[in-house]
Amino acid sequence: MSELRIDLDEAFLQLHSLNSEKNKAVEGLRKEIMDLEAEMEALSVPYDTQISELQAKIIEEVKVLEKPFKCQYGKATYRKEYERSSWDTKALTGYAAAHPEIEQFKKITVVEASVSVSVGDLE
Repeated sequence: MSELRIDLDEAFLQLHSLNSEKNKAVEGLRKEIMDLEAEMEALSVPYDTQISELQAKIIEEVKVLEKPFKCQYGKATYRKEYERSSWDTKALTGYAAAHPEIEQFKKITVVEASVSVSVGDLE
């Protein structure tokens, strides 16, 4: 195992402290943003309802036409209905134990290790 170059406890303590300071510094702005977002939401509701209804009509019409539509204001793409298949990996792995000849069809890839950092209350 490689030697750590920083003290992780100290690094997380610093991260926690910096996040707390940042949150205090932007607290007022966050409240203003939330108020503006609420105002935008209230103004948008009637438009969003009409937009959703019109988009649904366009979608239904393009489905009836069974082809894409394009004009200077936008486009609606059409994808034909198709069947999609998937395999039950757990069941096939069990089957492969009894029938090793199907192992030749198995592909294995390596997913590299990763680290996710979460900073929370230190208790």
